Amino acid sequence: PEGEIRLPDGVVANLPAGIDIIHEIHYVNPTDVAVEVSTYVNAYTLPTDQVTSGIWGGQVRDETIHVPAGESATEWSRCVMNEDVEVHFLASHTHELGTEFTIRQFDGENTGEVIYSNDDWHDPKITQYDPPLVVPAGTGFEWTCDFMNPTDRDVNYGSTAEDEMCNMTMVHTPQSLSAWCDVVETSDGVIWEP
Repeated sequence: PEGEIRLPDGVVANLPAGIDIIHEIHYVNPTDVAVEVSTYVNAYTLPTDQVTSGIWGGQVRDETIHVPAGESATEWSRCVMNEDVEVHFLASHTHELGTEFTIRQFDGENTGEVIYSNDDWHDPKITQYDPPLVVPAGTGFEWTCDFMNPTDRDVNYGSTAEDEMCNMTMVHTPQSLSAWCDVVETSDGVIWEP
């Protein structure tokens, strides 16, 4: 019901001039009882001479999801960073057919042990790494989504509650707006060129 994220001393979420900020909440109420939901963000300033670094990040999506009616499915994607970063937070996002979401580090050729796991689609935990994960350019992550579709219709990628998603979210330092995790391979054979 509540959560708090604190950045390391001297690390800030700097807001570049001209950027749009959207604070969004998605809440699916599976009951027939009305629920009041609210959310807020507290922002604090820090004198410039106390700032040591800034954060940046984003979401990487698998947009080729297909979960057949009455079946289970597993989708995975691999991405590599185009710049050196240190990852402070990882999180997951699926819709209600998601049964497990895992993230492994990827060295550009091989995957390592699971470093993030979530089996509760409606409560996607945000995991903080202290010390942060060092991710050199050319290395990154493999994220996997397991789905179970009990319905009588196929479900594909989309933004409505009737669709599915398999999104990995990361927050890193330094605050480089050009840093990105380029998708290089997926379970269904989709390969992007960086």
